Amino acid sequence: MQDLWPEKIEYPVIDAPVAILMRQAVALGKKTGNVVEGRVERTRTYPHRFGYSFRIVGPLLGDYSYQLFIITHGVELFPVEIMAESAIMVEVARKTGVHPREKDYEGTVVAETQDEFENILRAIFAASKTQNVVGAIIKQSQAFSQEAV
Repeated sequence: MQDLWPEKIEYPVIDAPVAILMRQAVALGKKTGNVVEGRVERTRTYPHRFGYSFRIVGPLLGDYSYQLFIITHGVELFPVEIMAESAIMVEVARKTGVHPREKDYEGTVVAETQDEFENILRAIFAASKTQNVVGAIIKQSQAFSQEAV
């Protein structure tokens, strides 16, 4: 059988959105001494699309988890749709200038590039709602970590 593929398979020099999410999940755990962790899970989505949810998890709270946002994208990695609570996305719009398209739900924005995706994630992680959720999980977890003492 003759091999009809080119000698070299080309692939993008950008990161897959899920890889970026995984790194941020690890970073959250490191920042909080694993009192709060990030978790990335596959989600159901439309055919021919990839979907992932980013959850904030409190291991000491019976693995309590809060879904912070969901992303979806096609096989070509970008653009990426990011869906979160509208309160978070209002802050994202203010900080990044990225607004929902008219046809999208008000809690959905689209990142056309990796840089734009990372800027949107930075704004989501810095949003008041996100900080409040992380802080509340830390405070509640402290009660359980002191219980072991």
